[in-house]
Amino acid sequence: MGDAYDDYPDPPDSLTTKTTMAKKQEIVRVQLTTQPVRISFPFLVKKREMKDQKGNRTPDRDRYECAALIPPDTGDHKKIKAAINEAMTAAYGDDWKDEMSDMELAKLPLKRCKTNKWFKEQFPDWFFINSWSKERPNLVDTELEPIMDASKFYAGCWCRLQITLLGWTSDKGGKLCLVSLDNVMWIKDDKKLGGGKPDAKKAFGSDMDFKVPEAMAAANATNEDVDEDDDDEEGDDLF
Repeated sequence: MGDAYDDYPDPPDSLTTKTTMAKKQEIVRVQLTTQPVRISFPFLVKKREMKDQKGNRTPDRDRYECAALIPPDTGDHKKIKAAINEAMTAAYGDDWKDEMSDMELAKLPLKRCKTNKWFKEQFPDWFFINSWSKERPNLVDTELEPIMDASKFYAGCWCRLQITLLGWTSDKGGKLCLVSLDNVMWIKDDKKLGGGKPDAKKAFGSDMDFKVPEAMAAANATNEDVDEDDDDEEGDDLF
């Protein structure tokens, strides 16, 4: 998920509507709430444990995150595109696209699912966006009651997200659009993405007439009843 985000800097700890930074960079917060989306790769109750490119743990970069899979008929992709434009225009001016490199443009957060190996087969006409935060987002149900059960937030369930977008210049001078995850509302269950474990009832429920091996029938025998020297003398070659 979101490999392009792994090297992104953290969003500012405190975001106001307009904040002048030490570099004289004006940060404009653009916040929106989505319609129902399906989430994927969720780390919402417990942080995702991050590693550097060599595989070493980097606890200071651990974070909460998820990907939002956006149906094309809700109009959310258009709202998010407009929010990206607003945030980037505020940070870099009306010609921000012309001033960005191909790599910077490729890292813009709103993407088509057909370009992603995890989503392209099941959601070819959908969109997705990654969001994350160092602080745990508020998690609620449709009654606005808090949820702390991590099992409620699995890949494939329906949620609404509140996110904040802002233009941001990295330490290396790259132009970025960061997406901070603020709040999550669980909406509805659905089929888990990525398959998951098969249903145990379906696996065993219709096949209860199984053959009992002799060794199982004699399971109540004491250790003294077992002939430990009764090895297979004919060899171990199964074929």
